Amino acid sequence: MILETEDIHGRMSLPVDRNSIDFLEHEAHDRLLENEKDNRPRLRFHVRPWLIPICIHFAILIAQVWLFVRPGLLLKATPPWIDAATVTPALKWQKQVIDSTVYRQSPYSGNPSPDVDHAWNQLTSGFNLRVPKRTLDRLNRTSIPLSDGSGYIAGWDTTHQLHCLLSIRHALAPEYYAEEMAAMYKPEGEVYPTHISHCVELLRKHIMCKADWSLFTYEWSPDQHAPLTNFAVEHSCVDWDNMYEWSVKNSFPLHDDLLVHPTFGPWPNGGPV
Repeated sequence: MILETEDIHGRMSLPVDRNSIDFLEHEAHDRLLENEKDNRPRLRFHVRPWLIPICIHFAILIAQVWLFVRPGLLLKATPPWIDAATVTPALKWQKQVIDSTVYRQSPYSGNPSPDVDHAWNQLTSGFNLRVPKRTLDRLNRTSIPLSDGSGYIAGWDTTHQLHCLLSIRHALAPEYYAEEMAAMYKPEGEVYPTHISHCVELLRKHIMCKADWSLFTYEWSPDQHAPLTNFAVEHSCVDWDNMYEWSVKNSFPLHDDLLVHPTFGPWPNGGPV
């Protein structure tokens, strides 16, 4: 359908069809929508210069807090090689106050006696442990298999350290422990027995490796001028009784048919040591 339009002066314009009118109406409507969008308030994000150093300092603060807290978290972590089916139940952590005040006695301290010796022998028992192959695989280690097929021989390094501490204790009373001391010397003329030198160095390395961040403090005494050290310090400790119980259950005495050298035969009595 063709329409004629009239301008404001009453003059007729060029004929226009209905489709052209619809197009013009749509075009006008679209422009109106665009104008409305342009007139809407726009949100603009302005980075304030003073925020940048604050954010940087906040990130540094978080990193410093993490570095400070992290050693405590590591103390609670179970070593990754621990076999979940057997060893993990033996390792339980607990808070424990250790009072290392001078002259405080325990079953392991004091002059040599049968009772003290018995306590130390109990403490260092369970030296030889039977572990499954999957535990060694997690460690990426190998060991000597037991001839009865029950596992592989291993041992807690903690037991080794206690054994060294016991040897140092023997060296402090050489007359009382003459038999134990005789086995420690190798070359003639040593001031320190070879085994004692080894033990002192071993314990030094372990103390530095497991550096304990627990703080001891000081306090004033009404009776003396010098400050007194408060050695009652809280630590994160392994539940020793639980670990010891597991060690006893999984330890074994050595006898000739368990360790068999491929060349020399059974050890300890089957060939050279």
